[in-house]
Amino acid sequence: MLIGINAIACDVCGCSVSSNGVGLLSAYQYNTVGVRWFSTHFKQHPDFGNTKDNFEALDIYAQWRFKNRFRLSLFQPYKWHVRNTEDVTTSISGLGDTRLLINYTLLNNLKLTNGNSIYWELGGGIKLPTGKFNPQIHRTGLPENFNLGNGSWAFTAQSNLVYNFSKIGIISFTNYQYNLVSSSDYHFGGQFSNILAVFAQNSITRKFKTIPHAGFYFEQVGKDKLYNGNYAHGTGGHGLFASSGINFVVKDFLISSSFMLPVKGNYGEQEILVKPRVALEMAYIF
Repeated sequence: MLIGINAIACDVCGCSVSSNGVGLLSAYQYNTVGVRWFSTHFKQHPDFGNTKDNFEALDIYAQWRFKNRFRLSLFQPYKWHVRNTEDVTTSISGLGDTRLLINYTLLNNLKLTNGNSIYWELGGGIKLPTGKFNPQIHRTGLPENFNLGNGSWAFTAQSNLVYNFSKIGIISFTNYQYNLVSSSDYHFGGQFSNILAVFAQNSITRKFKTIPHAGFYFEQVGKDKLYNGNYAHGTGGHGLFASSGINFVVKDFLISSSFMLPVKGNYGEQEILVKPRVALEMAYIF
């Protein structure tokens, strides 16, 4: 987003494709460890400049089910943030903020009268300010949210709903994050996201399955507030994306890919153009 006229960055680069990812739709009832890579790109509208920002995040995670209906999740991202202008390239990298979530399964593949089933989880958690945060980063010409962490605690609420009928299903992931004020009295806006997708499960062999999926992803980011209570210029926005991808389940391994194409949106008061997004994932299921 924007801090000043020529600074752009992204409030949502760490939570695109939701905090769980479509890839785990076939692994909720199991323990998993894995790694997920996100790639998110923004550029300034030509009328305002030619700055390009690339955000790469590698999420290492573990998820453990206990008491049958509870699922504890730990996510630790490693991030690369790169800014390109006409003659200068600036980059920072390192560990991001740790996220800890716990979900409860309200409906565990509840069978309906028509033979279909519903799986529904509700949960929430916290984001710890473990990533590096430089409260003076704006003095280097970079926005506050170009930091690897945002210097504050945050609380997350989410809903994961899967409706199965035969080998076809509909999945909805909803996530909201509320950020507390950072150590520099900068307040990042709240982040809401939802992905709604249709998927099909195809068993090629007993140990090999493909799960293509397609749908839409929506995100809404609140405006950031400065220490004096005023809104930071150019922050906040919303976007609608068409999403598609395919998952491969090979014995105890899940390999997943997702591609998101922007359809409509308004970021940074129309001063920012969002580019397509990509996510890749590999997990061990046990």
